[in-house]
Amino acid sequence: MNDLIQHRTFLQGMGSLFLKGDCPMWRRAALPYFIVPLMIVFCAAAPDLQSSPQSSPVPAVHYPTPKAYYYFLLGSLAELSHSSSQALPHYEAALREDPDSQYLRVRLGSLYFNAGKMSAALETIDSLSPADVQQVSILLQLARIYAGAGQQEKALAAYEQAIVLDPQVPKIHFSKGILLFNLKRFQEARAALERGNALKSNSHVGYYYLGKIFYQLGEIDQAALHFEKTLDISPRFAPAYQAFANMLEKQHDRSGAVEIYERYLRVNPHKKNFRQEIVRLHLAQGSYQQADRKSVV
Repeated sequence: MNDLIQHRTFLQGMGSLFLKGDCPMWRRAALPYFIVPLMIVFCAAAPDLQSSPQSSPVPAVHYPTPKAYYYFLLGSLAELSHSSSQALPHYEAALREDPDSQYLRVRLGSLYFNAGKMSAALETIDSLSPADVQQVSILLQLARIYAGAGQQEKALAAYEQAIVLDPQVPKIHFSKGILLFNLKRFQEARAALERGNALKSNSHVGYYYLGKIFYQLGEIDQAALHFEKTLDISPRFAPAYQAFANMLEKQHDRSGAVEIYERYLRVNPHKKNFRQEIVRLHLAQGSYQQADRKSVV
């Protein structure tokens, strides 16, 4: 019964915040768009008085305070207006009202991160342990901040916890694989990316990074196969053409590298730096006429 009273008190508090005399008219008009979804969430989370006492325990739900939710809405509206600087003080106020909210903490940390305020971002999320977080979306944001701050092991811990919660999300495996690739832990990166490909075979990301990994491991044929697969899936993905051509050039196959660049120019003829690369490769082979012809196209 206390849980039901808590639900009712929260909704009454939210209504009073929006309908008090000094609340602007636009916020009153917006009331149904925020309160109705909130009521749905709270009704879904409300205890079932008809259920048996022997039922399995339901994980605790964190309910935001009315003021915290009010400031959160203001911050969200500021973000929708593409004004992150105005959103920051609202999210800061929301977190002061509800310091136990993992979502608010990570949202505020992400805004600091995007604004280049790395110390503030880390300080904001520092109290969170990935093992205590039960939402994949929050864990992915944590990992992004930690990786950007150079704290790769903490980022990997967040990805590992996300995989525990939902191992069927391809993005987690791809993100983990890319981080491991950047750490030059190629075999671990390969395993993560192949898992991602198994879950989402039409994503060019996994094949592209696997091509780069196989090249680093000296498996040139496998690297070429994966670059080709990347281009089959995403014919306009310029980084794959660049990586493929660079690999061929380092294998002393300048003609093959020229062919790769020219394939991309057939898709996007306005890529000037690729045209310059073709001229450079022709000159390196002594094909001055070809270089001159390509330079004036």
